[in-house]
Amino acid sequence: MNRPPFGLHLPCEIVRVLDGDTVEVVLPGSTRGLRVRLLDCWCAERYTDEGKIATECMKHFVEMTSGATSLFIPAPESTVHILGEILTFGRILAHIFVGPTDTLSELMVDSGHALKEKPK
Repeated sequence: MNRPPFGLHLPCEIVRVLDGDTVEVVLPGSTRGLRVRLLDCWCAERYTDEGKIATECMKHFVEMTSGATSLFIPAPESTVHILGEILTFGRILAHIFVGPTDTLSELMVDSGHALKEKPK
């Protein structure tokens, strides 16, 4: 994935996997965790069999990153309404890069445990 030209890009450490499309991260210098709902990643709910498998897959990908992650919160050119666009249910909507170009969302979709778009 190519990074969009606008947004906030920060190093982070994933400290907890909540399900197949949501993780908790900590930013440098902070002890408070932030919940991140991955963009472009839709998994089954964690209480379903498919959701449990997706959660385990996400845990595997997080273990593989060994701390080399960064948080990218895309933002529109005009940031007038940015908070309403990046927050949902107390979670930040963002990508987490696990290398120069790969995101956790892409890994989950490519593995077959997530869809890129919300099912209709």
